[in-house]
Amino acid sequence: MSKSKTLQNFLTAMDLRSSLLFLSIGLVIIVLTLWNWHYDVKPRLINEAQSNTRVLAASYANAIESQFQKVNGQTDVSAIHNSVNEMLLLNDPSTGENLYYGVSLEVDYDAFSADYDVVNLSVGSTNCSDCIITENPIYNRASGELIAILKIYANPVFYQRMINDIVNGIAVMLLGIIIVLVVAWITSNRLMIRIRERERSLVYEVSERKSAEDRLQKIAAYDQLTNLPNRYLLQADFTRKLEESSRSGKMLATLFFDLDNFKDVNDIHGHETGDLLLKQVALRIAEVTRNYDLLARFGGDEFVMIMSNLSERSDVIPVVEKIIAGFKSPFELPGASVQVTTSVGISIFPQDGNDPSDLLKNADHAMYRAKAEGRNCYQFFNSEMNLELQYS
Repeated sequence: MSKSKTLQNFLTAMDLRSSLLFLSIGLVIIVLTLWNWHYDVKPRLINEAQSNTRVLAASYANAIESQFQKVNGQTDVSAIHNSVNEMLLLNDPSTGENLYYGVSLEVDYDAFSADYDVVNLSVGSTNCSDCIITENPIYNRASGELIAILKIYANPVFYQRMINDIVNGIAVMLLGIIIVLVVAWITSNRLMIRIRERERSLVYEVSERKSAEDRLQKIAAYDQLTNLPNRYLLQADFTRKLEESSRSGKMLATLFFDLDNFKDVNDIHGHETGDLLLKQVALRIAEVTRNYDLLARFGGDEFVMIMSNLSERSDVIPVVEKIIAGFKSPFELPGASVQVTTSVGISIFPQDGNDPSDLLKNADHAMYRAKAEGRNCYQFFNSEMNLELQYS
């Protein structure tokens, strides 16, 4: 897997992990907040409100109990009724809501000295399901007997206001948490998007740089007309092949090709036709080149082939004869049918030289001998040519 692909997979995984992380944090906070509210905060608020309600109801019961101690006639009973009724008129100063929905007074006639049927009463709503109900005993202070029960049905406004305030606070807090998480998630995504854009930019830059390097390398090492290795790449590969032949003990042949009368093609048909001819010549020679041999354009109408892993000098002959035979058919070019031949000179490593320079020079000299012998043939470098070079 390429580095860019690995980086893309990593960024995708990081994006998914960040989204899951923010979602998980948000859900955990919301669940913990709601759990704490339901099982801790709300019960404590209700208990506190009920406690405050009982304290307030007990104070009203004490006031009514004092009136019971004075009951001597109908007027005193009426005062008790009025006090009970007045409780329903009490309002919460902050909200204006009634503090009490209903009040009931149940009297024990056996303990109550005055036999008035009108003492018992029930006013307001005494069957509300949400009320905070308190039962407040009223005693005869002289005898200590229980003479009445004052039931007060309080409006849950005592704790509803607190609950509403807390709920609003929790809602604001949760909303703030969600906003923070969303902002953090958006920021994280923007960062990941920028990283991806930068990564794509880097991949593009690296790709462009690699393409530019490949183009420069191809321009530096390959002939732009025939796409064959040029003489600079030939020198580098030639040295490597000589080292391989030295280690293996095998022969290596250097074949130097030159087209016969190529100048006439340029003069008659033009240089563009000459270039097209060179491209087709390269293709024909390449058809008989072995996979592990090296074919290069040396310059102009000159080509060089390096044949390695040879056991005998004669191993070269079938290949070079196929190449020369390949020139028998004319080259069909736009607007012209051109017939050319080639002269080939051959030098053998290690007999004819131990380095690329000597082998190329000797193969070139053998090629000129082939031209002198009538062209369209090949010549091996020999000792006679060696003497010629020494005394030239």
